[in-house]
Amino acid sequence: MYPFTRNFREYNWTRLTTVAWQDDPELVCMAHAHGVRVVANAGNLKEALKGPVQRVDWVLQMVKHIIAHALDGINFDLEEAAAPGSDVAKAYTQLVGLTSEVLHEVAPHSQVSVDVPWTPFDSDGRNYEWTELARHADPLFVMGYDMQAQIWGRCIASANDPFSLVLNGLKQWLYLVPASVLVLGVPWYGYDYECLNSDGQQDLVLDVGQQMQETCGGDSRGMRGGAEGSRGDVCELHPAEFRGAPCSDLVGAQRPIAELLQVMDSHGVGNVKWDSLQQAPYFNYAKDGKMHQVWFSNPESLALRYEMAAELGLKGVGAWNLEHLFSRSEAGITAALAPAGGQASPTELQMRASMWQAVETFFLLRVNASKVLPECLPRDGTVALLKVHAPERSDSPSSILSRRRTPSKPPPGCPLKAKCMSSVNDGG
Repeated sequence: MYPFTRNFREYNWTRLTTVAWQDDPELVCMAHAHGVRVVANAGNLKEALKGPVQRVDWVLQMVKHIIAHALDGINFDLEEAAAPGSDVAKAYTQLVGLTSEVLHEVAPHSQVSVDVPWTPFDSDGRNYEWTELARHADPLFVMGYDMQAQIWGRCIASANDPFSLVLNGLKQWLYLVPASVLVLGVPWYGYDYECLNSDGQQDLVLDVGQQMQETCGGDSRGMRGGAEGSRGDVCELHPAEFRGAPCSDLVGAQRPIAELLQVMDSHGVGNVKWDSLQQAPYFNYAKDGKMHQVWFSNPESLALRYEMAAELGLKGVGAWNLEHLFSRSEAGITAALAPAGGQASPTELQMRASMWQAVETFFLLRVNASKVLPECLPRDGTVALLKVHAPERSDSPSSILSRRRTPSKPPPGCPLKAKCMSSVNDGG
C-alpha cells in the first residue's frame, strides 16, 4: 500500500473480510465498522529467526503491537530461499507456531496467516515446512503471481499468472493441505517490459511459435471483451539471473492497473490483445524508440481465476494489492501520471467498479456449491492483503481451520458491526 493514503475510504468494504499490512487508526476504525479484520505485517524476520531467545522476544513485542493498535492478527511473508530441512525453515515454523499460540491465547479471535508461493515445490528456492505451517496458520495465502520470477526457457515476456500454471500450482498445494486452508491471491497489477527485438514499430515479429499455434488449432477468438489478438507478439527480454534461473521478470517494471490505464491513454493504445493459452490480456506500445509489452490482469482474466478457486473449493480469494486501483497521484506521491488535480478519470472509475464486480464470480460459485442461508450471503470472511480476500465461507468440521475467526475488539469509538455467520457444508 502506498504510504499516507486515504484511498481506503473508496474500498468496497462489502467485499472484504481482512485487510493486511496496515495499522492506520482511521483505516482500522473504518474496517471494524464494516466487520473487517485488519492484520499486522510480520515484516523483517531476520532477528526473530536467529534463535529461541530472539524468537520469544520478537513474538512478545509483536503481540504487544497488535493489541496496542487494536489489530486482529498478523500476516507472515518470508520469501527468502531455504533448502529443505534447513535451520531457517525449521526456525520459521517455530516462529509462526509460537506467534499463533501466544496470540490466540491473548486474543482468541485473532487471525494468523502465512503467504506461500504459487507452488510448494522449490519456487524461487523456497522450501519451507508447508504442512507444518498450515497447522499453525488460519489461512495460507497462495501468491498466484510473479510467476515469471524464474524463467528457465526462452527469455520472453509472458503473463504474470498463466492460467494453467496457477491451476497446476493449486493442485500441488492440494496434495499437501485441505482446500479449506487455501486462499488464492491474484495480481491487481501488471509488468511493463522493454523488448529487445523491436525498433519502436507498433507490431512485433510473428515467429515460428505463433505459426505452430495457429497450425495446431490455437484459439483465435481474441481478447475477451476486446480486440482480437494472437501470441505472435513475442517480446524478447534482457537476460537477468534470479536464484539460478537465467531469465526473470526483474527486468520488467511492476505497474498498478490504474497506472496502466494512463499508459494506454497517453500512448494511444487501442489494441489490447488476449492470449488464449495463458488466458491473459496484454498490449504493446512504443516509447523512446523502443517497443514495450505489458502483461496485466483485468476483470475478465481475474474472473477466470476466481472461478478456478471456487471450483476447487478454496477458502477464499485475495489480491495484491488494493492500492493498485488508484493512481499514484491520488496516493499523494506524484502527479506526473494522473489527471489534473489527482482525480480519477471516468475510465479509471469504471475499471475499479469492474474489478470489484469480478470478485462476485467467486462468491456466486461458492454459494451455488454450498448451502448458505440467503440472509448471510455477503459476509463471513477470508483475507485482504492489500492484498484482499473475498469472503471465505466456513470450514468443514475436519478442517484445520475448524475454529471460527472474527475480528478482535475495535478501538474506542469504532463500533464493530456484527457479522453474519453463515453455515456452509464444504463436503468435508
